[in-house]
Amino acid sequence: MCLRRTSFTQWYRKTLSHSTLSVDAKDQSESTGKLLSFKVRKDGGEVLAEAPEAYPGVRMNRKLVLKKDKLTDIYTALSDDEHLYDYVLILTEKPVFSQAGESINLNDSPAYSYIKDAVIRKQSFPISCKVGNASLVIHMPDKQDFEVITGEAPEFRRATEVYWQSMIRLSAILSLYESRIKTLR
Repeated sequence: MCLRRTSFTQWYRKTLSHSTLSVDAKDQSESTGKLLSFKVRKDGGEVLAEAPEAYPGVRMNRKLVLKKDKLTDIYTALSDDEHLYDYVLILTEKPVFSQAGESINLNDSPAYSYIKDAVIRKQSFPISCKVGNASLVIHMPDKQDFEVITGEAPEFRRATEVYWQSMIRLSAILSLYESRIKTLR
C-alpha cells in the first residue's frame, strides 16, 4: 500500500495530472494566476484567467464559456520561442474516435510514463469524439498540425475507476498557441 501511495503522490503533484497546459514536458513553476473576469448569465457564464509566470517566457490565459449545455474552453499561450505544448484534459470516460490511432510510448519526462496504453492521432483539421453522451470537438486556429494523444491515467480513489488522459500536442515556431475545445451534450 505504501508504494501505491508514493506513486499517487508523485503523479498528482505533476502538471500533467491536471486539466491544464504543460510546456516542454515540464511542471509549472509555483505561481499565482489572476482572475481577469467572471460573468454570470441566465444561460451560463464566462470566466477569464491568466498565468503569466507559470513557465518562463510563456504568457498563458484561459477562457471558459458556458452557454446552455455547451462549454467552450479556449486556452492561449504566447511566447517568442518554440515550445512543445501539451493541453491536457482528464476525462472520466474513454473518448471514442471515428479514426484509428497508433500506439505511442510516452517518455517525454518521468510524469509521462504514468500514462498507459497511449494512442496518437495526427491532425490538421478539427477532430471530434464521443465521451459518454457528450461530443468533444477539438480544433486549432489556422489549420495548424497537432496531435491528439489519449491514454489511461492513474486513479487512486477506487480500484474500479479509470480516468482517461487526453492531450493535444503542438510543437511550433510561433508566438501563439490556441486551442478551442467544445463539449456538447
